Amino acid sequence: MPRYISVGIVILTVVTSWWTAGTPSPLFNHIYVSSSVLANIATNKFDLAIPFNRQERIWKAASLELNSKQMANAVIKGADRFLKPLYNLLCDQLRQEKVVHMDETPFQVLDSGKSRSYFWVVRTPKEFANHQIALFHYAPTRSGKVISDVLTSDYSGAVMCDGYGGYSQERLPESIFGSCLIHIRRLFIELVKGLKLKDDAPATKGRQAA
Repeated sequence: MPRYISVGIVILTVVTSWWTAGTPSPLFNHIYVSSSVLANIATNKFDLAIPFNRQERIWKAASLELNSKQMANAVIKGADRFLKPLYNLLCDQLRQEKVVHMDETPFQVLDSGKSRSYFWVVRTPKEFANHQIALFHYAPTRSGKVISDVLTSDYSGAVMCDGYGGYSQERLPESIFGSCLIHIRRLFIELVKGLKLKDDAPATKGRQAA
């Protein structure tokens, strides 16, 4: 009888050790946000456009007390720890491409105190790139320095861009620059709009440019 009890205890101990999981480590100190919770917060915010203050009610309904400040901190720390290495890798790959397209677009950051900030977008061409990369770089300014910050002053490829003066060999002395045909077309459209239909009409700025 003791022999069977002993065997039973051993088997029970082994099985228990198989199925007992350890406590998962937190992603960040002092924040009880798991990887799945952080993924949901980011998806709600950036894909579904649900602000953090509205997400508070969602998480409260799931019995998780998270305020907007905690969610914002988790997203910032998560991006810095898990996405910044990927961003740096994409930058390194871009700088090895022979041709890149680059443009900047303005938008407003409410708490920045500035009327305009900028997203600088860098894209590899589909036709002859080693990697298909689209990189979005935030900067609070339109200074040409951002261009050399992204590509570095050593970049020796071709940059397809518009006529903005920041794209210059002063910033990228080893690069060559190609003009965007869409932006060139806009200049011709403006030129045509400035022309008068009558032959005896006074010269306009468009006619003088022609």
